[in-house]
Amino acid sequence: MQDSLLYQGIATLNKHECREFKKYILSPYYNQRAEVIALFDYLLLGLTQKKQALNKEAAFATMFPKEKIYDDYKVRATNSILLQLLEDFWATEALKIEKFTPKLTTIKEYRKRHLEKHLLRTMLETEQQLERQAFRNATFHWQSYHLLLEKYRHFAAQRGGDELNLQAISDHLDYAYFSFKLQHACASLAHQSIYKIDYQLFMLPEIIAQIENRQLQTFPAIGIYYYAYQCLVLSESETSFYQLKENLSRFGAFFPAEEIRDLYLLAINYCIKKNNDGKPDFLRFELELYQEGLMNKYLHINGFISRFTYRNVVTLALILGEFDWVASFIEDFKTAIEPTHQEANYKYCRARLAYEKKDYKLVFSLLQEVDYEETMISLAAKSLLMKVLYETQAYDALDAHTEAMRIYIRRKAYMGYHQENYLNLIKFTKQLLKINNKKEIAELHSAIQDCKALVERKWLLDRLGIINNG
Repeated sequence: MQDSLLYQGIATLNKHECREFKKYILSPYYNQRAEVIALFDYLLLGLTQKKQALNKEAAFATMFPKEKIYDDYKVRATNSILLQLLEDFWATEALKIEKFTPKLTTIKEYRKRHLEKHLLRTMLETEQQLERQAFRNATFHWQSYHLLLEKYRHFAAQRGGDELNLQAISDHLDYAYFSFKLQHACASLAHQSIYKIDYQLFMLPEIIAQIENRQLQTFPAIGIYYYAYQCLVLSESETSFYQLKENLSRFGAFFPAEEIRDLYLLAINYCIKKNNDGKPDFLRFELELYQEGLMNKYLHINGFISRFTYRNVVTLALILGEFDWVASFIEDFKTAIEPTHQEANYKYCRARLAYEKKDYKLVFSLLQEVDYEETMISLAAKSLLMKVLYETQAYDALDAHTEAMRIYIRRKAYMGYHQENYLNLIKFTKQLLKINNKKEIAELHSAIQDCKALVERKWLLDRLGIINNG
């Protein structure tokens, strides 16, 4: 039973949700079957007490205590009913948070039942609710469109509709459509750049022309996606990026968390691309975007930041020489990382900072304190230790370490292109120890430059430069 959709769904409920769902299925309006309640209690007991594996026969005995013969059909039917109730419960809970859809449904019912006082009161409440909310994204304009449409339908039936300006209905519909269309275009272009899929984005030229002719970039819902879209299609023109960055700062609070997070990541990826194209100034913009996104918690997911964000910020700050700032960041955001990845990433990032400060003893200490179970951070830690062994001229230990690292990589068959990256690092590091003359230095420099799959390229070239100058 642990493999069932029902069990896996119930397993995601927290204590508060379990209590609320139990109230839900106890209500005779939603459920009048005692066996459904018994099945939930049985599954919940299995989850909380973690005794022997749950099974259908035991569940049947709990649900139908008076029946002696097991009936698989009844178990499956009850399972289906409870799963449907769970899905309905989630939808009901979501509507409590969303608020607008229930209000709009109530307005429609009042209009159909010709309850004008009720209708006008609810319309006014809904208008005020919309105006009070912080968000001014596409959904805001879509909701405004629907509310104005209901007002028009009511007044058209009552007094011919002369009290409502239809232009406002059309405008909100345009704002919502343009914003949704640009949002989808940005997602499609970003996906297309990675997976080489050719998406047909119809109507985009006409929409862009409308936005520009009507100066709709001033609306947050449209402007922020307009400049994001321009960054993707006109990556050489940096003006759109500066406009996007300004819009993110000014209007970030006008968008829900998931939406604004995607926009920040789009801007960050633009900076990464520009840096890769030979414009290192964009590293500073990238760090600023991370700092702003973290400060406003736009980059948080369920209250936490990803370990990748944490490490990316540390890497950027170290490249830019922001040692004091990154030292504070490492400490301040340690508890913001997902708990299961917290200690390993914290110790690794402290070791990165210690390496840049040439405190190699602390690097050794920090890297030995943690068992890095995740492959990628384990490889990053091994590479950092390899660099320290090279810097401290512990060549015998370095030889043993690189060989152990090579074996580790070979055993990780699922690493994909990362395997080649790190194997090349090991190969070139070993070659650093063997070069004896200017010709060999030049040949190795050329090989490192030409190698497409290689981590720590800059470190290798820097070490080669030191050898050449020495």
